[in-house]
Amino acid sequence: MAPDAFGSNARRGENAELREELLSTSVSRKKDALKRTIAAMTVDAADYSPMVRALAIRTMACIQVDRIITYLCDPLRKAVRDEDPYVRKTVAIAIAKLYEISPSLAEEEGFLDHLEKMIDDPHPMVLANVIKAMESIDERKPGYYRLPREIPRKILGALSECNEWCQVYLLEALARSKYDTPSEADEVVEGVSPRLQHANPAVVLAAVRVIINVLPHFNSDQLVERLYRKLAAPLVTLMNGDPETQYVTLRCTNLLLNVHPNLISQEVRVFFCKYNDPLYVKLEKLQVIYRLTTPRNANLVLGELKEYTAEIDEEFVRRSVHTMGQIALKLESEAESCVSLLLDFLKTDLGHLVEEAVLALRDVFRKYPERFYGVVEVLCRTANKVELPSARASLIWLLGEHSSQIKDALDIAGSFLTDFQEETLNVQLQILTSVVKISLDKGPAAQDMLRKVLSLCTTETDRPELRVRGFLYMRILKLGDTRAKEIVLGKKPRLSKNEHVLEPPLLHDMVQRLGFVSSVLHRPKSDFAAPPIPRESKDTISEVESSVPPKEQGLLDLTDFHSVSSGKPREAITLGTAETGNSLVFDLLGLPAPTVVPPRTEPLALPSSQTGSSLLEMELYTGNTKTVSKAPFNQVGTSSTATAQGDFFFDNLALGFSSGAQPNVIEPGPLGSKNNDSVTANTLDAIFGPSHPEANTLQGFTGSLGPAVSSIMSTRAELAFSTEGRMDKPGFLQSWASVSDRDEKGSSINLGPYIHLPTVIQKLEAGSIFLVANRAKKDIPGGAILYMSAKLADSNTLFLIELTVLPGNANAQLATRSIPKVADTIHLALCAKMEMLLRM
Repeated sequence: MAPDAFGSNARRGENAELREELLSTSVSRKKDALKRTIAAMTVDAADYSPMVRALAIRTMACIQVDRIITYLCDPLRKAVRDEDPYVRKTVAIAIAKLYEISPSLAEEEGFLDHLEKMIDDPHPMVLANVIKAMESIDERKPGYYRLPREIPRKILGALSECNEWCQVYLLEALARSKYDTPSEADEVVEGVSPRLQHANPAVVLAAVRVIINVLPHFNSDQLVERLYRKLAAPLVTLMNGDPETQYVTLRCTNLLLNVHPNLISQEVRVFFCKYNDPLYVKLEKLQVIYRLTTPRNANLVLGELKEYTAEIDEEFVRRSVHTMGQIALKLESEAESCVSLLLDFLKTDLGHLVEEAVLALRDVFRKYPERFYGVVEVLCRTANKVELPSARASLIWLLGEHSSQIKDALDIAGSFLTDFQEETLNVQLQILTSVVKISLDKGPAAQDMLRKVLSLCTTETDRPELRVRGFLYMRILKLGDTRAKEIVLGKKPRLSKNEHVLEPPLLHDMVQRLGFVSSVLHRPKSDFAAPPIPRESKDTISEVESSVPPKEQGLLDLTDFHSVSSGKPREAITLGTAETGNSLVFDLLGLPAPTVVPPRTEPLALPSSQTGSSLLEMELYTGNTKTVSKAPFNQVGTSSTATAQGDFFFDNLALGFSSGAQPNVIEPGPLGSKNNDSVTANTLDAIFGPSHPEANTLQGFTGSLGPAVSSIMSTRAELAFSTEGRMDKPGFLQSWASVSDRDEKGSSINLGPYIHLPTVIQKLEAGSIFLVANRAKKDIPGGAILYMSAKLADSNTLFLIELTVLPGNANAQLATRSIPKVADTIHLALCAKMEMLLRM
């Protein structure tokens, strides 16, 4: 048949015509087609075929449009009493969807009451779907999920008559149920036990979750041991499945062993790695092997781990060696065996094997500092094989910590100074610390090396963190050998066991949700799944709309906070740049911001005759005198005749200074002389000498460490918020709409380790930054938008905050509006305050 003839037969019939009209560009035709479609589905809901009736109910419930969902009520009310169980189970899910779309409508029409009555339905499939629907509604309406006391027995009877997914729903209900007596719990265990041999891993894990949750009801150790053996068998069986099933099983087993260490203590061989296992399975097996290692099977496990170090995969080899080190920390009786194996690895020419052995031995020495003195010198001689920065830093730390047991510690330490400038910051800091320790231990013999490393760290580097650490040690050394040894060589606490145990509340939640995604990721559900938020009812929307001026109502979609932002590009504010760093600190102090100039790359020379002022306490090296100048906050300013300006950093906080203002400087006096305005001291001639080339150059900022830190902290604390800054939703919407889009400022803040939304909200509210609303970000699953308000304590300035948090991203997008309008630096100060609160 020719192509044109084949395509000439156009489709006929009502469905084809409806499809054409729904896709039409004519609005009137679309409306007419939509009405006919709804009418057709309403008619289908009364069809003689139960499949058609259920399909019509399901389709209408899936159309999440308020105007259409009202047409679902009548068919749904009739279907609740339908004689066919397939229709009734569809009704249960449809009621949950209706509540998700319009909670008020579902309650007004009495569908929630109908759902509660359906719990008595005799058909197992209907019962399972009713329970799942009630669970779904309970997430939006806490307290709704209430099952009768006799429901566990009914569920046990229905398990054998359901398909596998309905069994999962029923087992989940059993896991959430409460039992008053051990006899009830024992009955549940006996009824659930056959599910442990089910072919579907989801059913098996659900059954395991039920038994784990009823274990606290049993006081007999023998009975608990019997249940352990009953649970071990299905977990071992799941390890014979495909790699994906093995991975899920291993992650869940790892959680269970945190709570029940003896659950599968006799089955360590099952978790030994196979040559064809994927890497992600091997790594999880190592975690489980570590938890199952006991003094009884330690030799077997260590022998197996030693074989793993001959594998090709570098990551797997590193983790195997790391597991050996963790076993040494866990079992003191096996520490010597582990150290012996780790020392054997140091003799090889495999860099990654040597590096990981160094890291493992570092932790062993921290846990048992007095047991392996003879090993330190051998370890430090492997420096030429180590390239990984963390391993090099560990070697240098061991060298400084145990220099008294190493004969040629000076020579080894000197070898690290050859390429000092090419080392990473972490290694440089560790070299500095270790050389200071060696100089305190060896005395005058190490002074030349000490002088060299201090010069490298203070005058020959552009890294502010290294300069600060160098000046810190210089001040400590001025205190004398006795005091310096107490500070630098003081006794360190021993390293405790590092088992990476989850926090108890999170661990309990993970065990309760065994087999769910959260238990596999070892993260709370809120981190990757936005909490369900019911839509506003029409009455609430009307109330909010009436509170907004009519001229502003067109700017916002008041049914949802997603549309608070206008969608226009926001004016970005950058934190921590040379252009804003000084302004931020001046603004925090309530002072006028200085004129911005490009940062200097060379040292700034200040002749002894030139005066200078400091924003915070500063040390200025002029001539052979070090002057620590303090100027009250309200006296620090800028001068139009300022000739230089620069930036210094203390713990990543930008500090500014300017020359030209008049500080209160005291003439040089004896070491340690103090008064209310300044502290002066002689330079460290013993280290640098009076003819140091930088004698007339500003060396950097250190200040008196304690006062400097307290000054910085008091500066941050000055930006305080009032406890009266909490707002309701209508007030927030009205205030947001009253601020022009042009005045909205955008930036980003780092949440640090607190990506968990409840923790973020708790920490911000502790600083009087209050939550107004929490809305899911529709276009990104798991994303959330927090709307917050804050009010300055010393003024009526109101901040309106929109914080966008994305799943797994520690950087959150921030948009702020203020009433009245404030300078950009105030918004920067707000960002800094929020980041500070999140790190407290």
